[in-house]
Amino acid sequence: MNSPTSSIEQKAISAAAAANSAREKWYGVDITARRLHMADSHFFVRHSQCASAITEIRRNAEKCKLERAGRGLLTMGGSGAGKTYLANHISNLMPRDDTGDVSKVPTVYFKIPSAPTQRGLAAALLTALGDPRPTGSAGEMSKRAVKLLAMVGTEIIFIDDVQDIPEKRGQKGVVQLGNWIRDLIDASKCLVVMLGTFAAIDVVRGNDQLNRRAMRNQRLEYFSMTGSENIRLSLRFLDNLDKALPLAELSKLTAPETALRFIYATNGVTSLMLDVAKEAVCIAVKNGREQLLLQDFAEAFELLFGEHLHDTNPFLVRIPRTLTKKDELFHHWFDTSNPEKEPEQQPSQKAPAKPKVKAAKKSATKAPETVPEGVPEQAPDPTAKSADVTATEMTTA
Repeated sequence: MNSPTSSIEQKAISAAAAANSAREKWYGVDITARRLHMADSHFFVRHSQCASAITEIRRNAEKCKLERAGRGLLTMGGSGAGKTYLANHISNLMPRDDTGDVSKVPTVYFKIPSAPTQRGLAAALLTALGDPRPTGSAGEMSKRAVKLLAMVGTEIIFIDDVQDIPEKRGQKGVVQLGNWIRDLIDASKCLVVMLGTFAAIDVVRGNDQLNRRAMRNQRLEYFSMTGSENIRLSLRFLDNLDKALPLAELSKLTAPETALRFIYATNGVTSLMLDVAKEAVCIAVKNGREQLLLQDFAEAFELLFGEHLHDTNPFLVRIPRTLTKKDELFHHWFDTSNPEKEPEQQPSQKAPAKPKVKAAKKSATKAPETVPEGVPEQAPDPTAKSADVTATEMTTA
């Protein structure tokens, strides 16, 4: 009789054998077929934050269905963190069914329109439900949309780019559109998942009744190599990415030398990590290889972001670092809705005018030993130390 331990080992061996078999099918497959595979909406790389978000969304959807009562859920993340990617994946897990007299559409997805109004939101929802030319007042279209949602058995409604509401409307408009989402939650009896950057919380918190219906929120953060937990999450994602790529051999993306450079080259942004990996696959296959090398990533990086970045390419330089210095690739990679994340506003506050006056007086009698007035002090470059610390943390994460 097999012990529990041996049974687990056997399952692991079987799973590894199946994975190897699945990878081997890519031998001899052309670049076009691999590009199509990676462009398909079913190509999905799981990671811990994403898995938690999926579980939370599906749990709440099931609760709405059982209780016949709607609720809201706010899912926030920076640009490229994977919010739309997540919605598409859940839609694939809950596909529409057109076999009956009436189609079943478990999930519906639409974006905040460029000119957000209650009528515009209702029209966008109707379009997502298949109405090519929605007409009528906001109230008429909203009622028609609710009837259609019930008819096709919708369980989850995704509303993307919710942060655009406060950017394009005054406070009164934010409240009105918040009321429309609140009414949709109540009338549809569905789970309404609001997707947006961290400024989207203003729409929810700015409307007491909507806030009461969407008390819970979840966040999708960028990957990083700072801190053991962040490193663990990053390595797990890179491992899953390695296994998901249409290559016949694994590329060891979790190796410290590769992982650190990968995060620095993409700023830990999920969409950019996928873009670089997909381009590197095509470069490797073009060169007759089934495994990714640093040179493939380096070429993919410059192909996507520009050859002028050659001297700072994290896949090429001896000591990689983040590209967040002034005029570099990710210097302004922040959400405009979250200006406190802008690099220029991160440094500690400088002393007020008084110390500057003292410095000026000193300079009149003595050669200045400090940085001249008006020139910001340069912080020591932490690159080498940061890379050493991170590599150490990665081995213990």
